[in-house]
Amino acid sequence: IGDCAFSGCQRLASITLPEQLTKIDYAAFAHCYSLTTVTIGNNVTTIGDYAFYDCTSLTEVTILGKETEIGDTALGYYYISRREDGVVEGFTIYGYTNSTAETYAATDDEITFVALKEDSFILESGPDRSKQRIARWAIQQNLTVHDEEK
Repeated sequence: IGDCAFSGCQRLASITLPEQLTKIDYAAFAHCYSLTTVTIGNNVTTIGDYAFYDCTSLTEVTILGKETEIGDTALGYYYISRREDGVVEGFTIYGYTNSTAETYAATDDEITFVALKEDSFILESGPDRSKQRIARWAIQQNLTVHDEEK
């Protein structure tokens, strides 16, 4: 996804990134104020600088890749002033232990990291039929299914 591709999309609330996606470039989703959750697949090798910058409603990001390169203030930060960025309140990264997601989260005390189990699968919001189909597939693969709806 190219530089600033969806930057400023005010009504963008959730995104499902295609399985074949490998890179999210500079500020691709910056300033998407309605965006709340994002799951980034394990084929994504790079999340560019400021990719999700100033997404003030984005509180949960799941990164399934263990070695995904994460750029400067790519996740969880918002604009306060020319010289200061803040961390979105309640911002949490879900990822695997000893991953780059965990390392990124450790750079700021205000970012929470939650470790995923190696055999877990996050079931994203979506139409009930597709959720059921995905859940059946995950169970056949001996994966633990977690429904994001709380």
